[in-house]
Amino acid sequence: MRTAALARAFGAWLALAEEAHRREYGGDHTVLHGTAARWPVPPEIAERHLAEPLTWLEAERLPIVAVVRQAAALELDELAWDLAMTSVTLFEARSWFDDWRGTHEHALDAARRAGNLRGEAAMLHSLGAMYLFQQCHQEAGERFEAALRRFERLGERTGTR
Repeated sequence: MRTAALARAFGAWLALAEEAHRREYGGDHTVLHGTAARWPVPPEIAERHLAEPLTWLEAERLPIVAVVRQAAALELDELAWDLAMTSVTLFEARSWFDDWRGTHEHALDAARRAGNLRGEAAMLHSLGAMYLFQQCHQEAGERFEAALRRFERLGERTGTR
């Protein structure tokens, strides 16, 4: 019961983070999403908090990082990797590479424990992007190749183009 309650609360953070990403980028074009349940907040609350999407993400940065870690520890792998992926909006914009790497490694571990190949592929691809952004080409290439193998095994076109 506790895990279900936390999953609902975490699903609200995921819904808000997705909306913040959409508002910042004019859509949801750059993020691969999972199947975790979203718990949308009332529109008036979303409007109040997300008028400045990056400001909200910055204010919620530490709680989001904690949510990803706790979701991963609770075996909520879909939620962990999806929130980690959605949070790249903030981590990239502010060059918070420790948060990017940490959330993704926790989510990757959870996806591996669950046998969630799509979650693994998504986290490996995003880690590759982070290493590329940091000009660590060998590390980026290793993550991209590992992600590609998983996306191909799944027949997932999103990760293979």
